[in-house]
Amino acid sequence: MIRFLVLTLALLSQWSIAAEPSAQRLVVVDGSLTEIVYALGAEDQLVAVDTTSVYPEPATDLPNVGYMRALSVEGVLSLRPQKLIASSDAGPPPVLAQLRQSGLDVTTIKIDASVDGLYSKIDEVAAQVGKTAQADQLKQSIAEQLAPVMQTVAAHQGKEHPSALVFLGMQGNQFMVAGQHTKAQALLDLLEIDNAAPSIHGYKPFSQESVLSADADIIIIASHAGQKPETLASRFAHTRAAKNNKVMVVDSALLLGFGPRLPQALMQVADVAYGKTAK
Repeated sequence: MIRFLVLTLALLSQWSIAAEPSAQRLVVVDGSLTEIVYALGAEDQLVAVDTTSVYPEPATDLPNVGYMRALSVEGVLSLRPQKLIASSDAGPPPVLAQLRQSGLDVTTIKIDASVDGLYSKIDEVAAQVGKTAQADQLKQSIAEQLAPVMQTVAAHQGKEHPSALVFLGMQGNQFMVAGQHTKAQALLDLLEIDNAAPSIHGYKPFSQESVLSADADIIIIASHAGQKPETLASRFAHTRAAKNNKVMVVDSALLLGFGPRLPQALMQVADVAYGKTAK
């Protein structure tokens, strides 16, 4: 009888652990989603992330499933995950389909580069990791951090908008400038800053002559790990923005991630565009 009770308790204990969201083995593909998992306090569920998951630093110590658009079935399943959360940018689609066919719980979250889109991402991730109460707290914290930035922007309404060029990566010797339908454009729109390359769609190479011709008030460079800010900024030394000390280099995950650190990204750019934001 005692042996039966011990066995029953052991089985119930195993069932309870399996039922707890914190016990699941989770793979996250998209840096902003990984940041949300950490911000919600659900990092104990993580067993792997992708190459865009570079913040917070502990995420870089986890096993990596590779670039988000080039996932492999074997690379993911080798980690024995129970759930995969990925952005709608992840792929290739046939790989995600095969992962679902294998029985893996795969959730894709739509990318919407906006404040409401960020809140939606938080809610969706929270539902998957069992942290809905923490999601409300996180959204409230973000809203409080956004308030002074939006007040700064509102104070300049009716005045001429500053202009900016946003660069991401290089093709040959030319930086890739951000145009319409990009996260960079969404960021500028939130801050009511005009894109000095309005005819560009997506990311396109932009020559030095084009940079000088655009004559932007601000130049923003999205940097990656290992790149030296001073080296990147030196490429624009002859611009009006540089002469006015308005060339800024910002970590790409912070600037364009549209994750929990969005208020910090907006504040950094607003401080250069409009002057220091009241904290």
